[in-house]
Amino acid sequence: MNSKIKAVSKIARNSLQIDLIKSLIMETQNIKKDIERYNGFIFLNFFNEEQVLKYEKFMNLEPDLNLSLQDRRDRILYRLLSKQIFSPANLKEQARIFTNGEIEITEVFNEYYFIIKFTSIYGVPPNLKNFINFIELNKPAHLGYKIVYSYMTWDEFDRYNKTWDSWDSLNLSWEDREKYKE
Repeated sequence: MNSKIKAVSKIARNSLQIDLIKSLIMETQNIKKDIERYNGFIFLNFFNEEQVLKYEKFMNLEPDLNLSLQDRRDRILYRLLSKQIFSPANLKEQARIFTNGEIEITEVFNEYYFIIKFTSIYGVPPNLKNFINFIELNKPAHLGYKIVYSYMTWDEFDRYNKTWDSWDSLNLSWEDREKYKE
């Protein structure tokens, strides 16, 4: 604090200036503490149970305690993101956020629906329920949609050049084999 006061020339330094500098330093310290305290409220992925409950109440979302904490955070996220225009680009971005996957969108204009095909994930992607909720909340009411999942084909299965014994040694269920990637 003395270094800040010494920065003011001796001519301008008086008791009012010193008091002003001291009060500014105290206020700066209080602001830094507030920033640290509210930092946890800025980043949705770090919300704890209490913060999620507050946001759900604020956003008029019915708290669903059967969902995991991450799923509840995602519900808040898709409600916040639902204010954007619904477009293929927006939908692709949301797929990356909700499912960590890439999608391909085919619009069937004359029949008023679109097809979402997961291209980077085998099987049903994680967090699909929240992604579907996002779609339902944001798509125009007159549009329908279909979701297409990818699974390993026999050709892909054969390309691994594994014997049945080596597949068995991996201890995978049939469903896990359909989704298998090296």
